[in-house]
Amino acid sequence: QADEYMIGEQMERIESLLCRRGRFRFSELFSPKASRIELIVTFMALLELLSCGRACVSQKSTYGEITIERRDLLRE
Repeated sequence: QADEYMIGEQMERIESLLCRRGRFRFSELFSPKASRIELIVTFMALLELLSCGRACVSQKSTYGEITIERRDLLRE
C-alpha cells in the first residue's frame, strides 16, 4: 500500500520543524528512502509556504546547501 501525502499535512510538518528549530537544511525534509510522490508533495508544500510568506530560503553559494527558516527570524 502506497503512503498518501497531502500538501497541507506536509506544510504542517515543515511549519512544525520551523517552530521547533527556527531553521534547518532543505535536505533534512526528506528521508533517504523517500518516494517520488513524497518528494514532489513536500516540495510543493514548501513552495506554498514560501508563496504565502510563512517561510524563506537562502543559499550561500551555487550548488550549496539550501537553508529554510521562519520568516520572522530574518528580523533578528
